[in-house]
Amino acid sequence: MTPAEFLTELFEAAASRPLRFGQLRIREISKLFLIHHVDDEVDAEELQPLATAAEIRAWTEHDNQGNHRILSTAPTLKSGFVYRASDIASLVMALEAFYPETLTNWMSYAQNETEAVPLRQALIEQAADFPKAAQITDAMANKIMRDTCSKGCLRTIAWPLSRESPVSKLTPGRGEIPMICTRACSLAAEHANELASVG
Repeated sequence: MTPAEFLTELFEAAASRPLRFGQLRIREISKLFLIHHVDDEVDAEELQPLATAAEIRAWTEHDNQGNHRILSTAPTLKSGFVYRASDIASLVMALEAFYPETLTNWMSYAQNETEAVPLRQALIEQAADFPKAAQITDAMANKIMRDTCSKGCLRTIAWPLSRESPVSKLTPGRGEIPMICTRACSLAAEHANELASVG
């Protein structure tokens, strides 16, 4: 299944209701797909129009306060924009520009083409940059999940702490395009390294 086919099925199931993807709300209106921030309830004509992938990427670089966004899936997407997609292909392009590889990551996971990497394995694989990260305790791991992952990222964690502690496979909620994490990123590894270093 392609991303376009996946989105087409979602909209058919939604029956004219909007879809949510991270901090985006996607509405199908008069054969157009409108994308805007979930916090923007004003008429689309009052929002800043974005027309290309380059404009979208530039918009996502900073938050509402002008601070640089290190993570594309941080819960700090700047509001005040609208993107009008004339077809499903344009919609796919826009979603990939807002949240790179996030849509395809979910599809790969849902179709069992990608497995979530256990946290401890992911930390071992990043040992060259974060040599003490894999030494964290389970309590430290839970702190990372709570303070770094849950607070700083919109993705839902799909990985277990280790292969000995498997977790249930994630399923999508109604009216949403899932945004998941299948492998702990360098920000989580950096936090793990800091915690392990101080004990």
